Formats: sequence, C-alpha cells, structure tokens
Amino acid sequence: MRAVLAVALTGLAAGLLPAAAPAQERRCPPGEEVTHWVRDLKMHGGLLVLDDGSEWDVRPADTGVTALWSPGAPVVVLEGGLPSEPPNYLLVNRSNLERALANKVTSPEHPPLQ
Repeated sequence: MRAVLAVALTGLAAGLLPAAAPAQERRCPPGEEVTHWVRDLKMHGGLLVLDDGSEWDVRPADTGVTALWSPGAPVVVLEGGLPSEPPNYLLVNRSNLERALANKVTSPEHPPLQ
C-alpha cells in the first residue's frame, strides 16, 4: 500500500497525474461552456491553436501535458487562475480530463498586429 501511495504522490508531483482543480477556478455559467478542438500544436505543446483560430500560450509547467494532446482533441476553455495574475485561463482536454493553464495570444475577433 505504501508503494502505491508513493508512486501516486510521485506521479502527482511530477505532473503525470491530473491534480485537483484549484480552489479559485471559476467555471462558465451553465449553457456557456463551449467545446473547441485542437487544430495544431506548436513549440512542443507551448502554443495551442484551436478550431476557432485562437492561440493559447501554455504555462511552461504544463507543456509536458499539452505536448501529448492530439489534433482533434476536444478542449474546453474556462476562466481560471487569479484575475490579476496570468495565466488567466484553464484549458481542459475533455477526452482525458488533463488541464493546463494558458493565456490567450490571439483570437478570431482580434488577430495579431502585423
């Protein structure tokens, strides 16, 4: 039993197992949750492009998780983190419930400046 617990805690500390959601996480009101799909992964999971064209800069500590997400994976974007500190969004992979904190880089409504 101790060995199983030690392995589970080691995996959790290494980010291999999903951690519990942070207490400050804010979820979208019912009916406003929208599922997107991963269109592309860049920079070894450091930049995610979703089906709507939005780009997300993933927190370095979470790139080990997002690097394994496949194009076509369903992702929900939730407001999370502290409002005054980036990253301010939580990306949740609906196929395996893995999560990553990220900042929005671009969106279809606000393309990057040329």
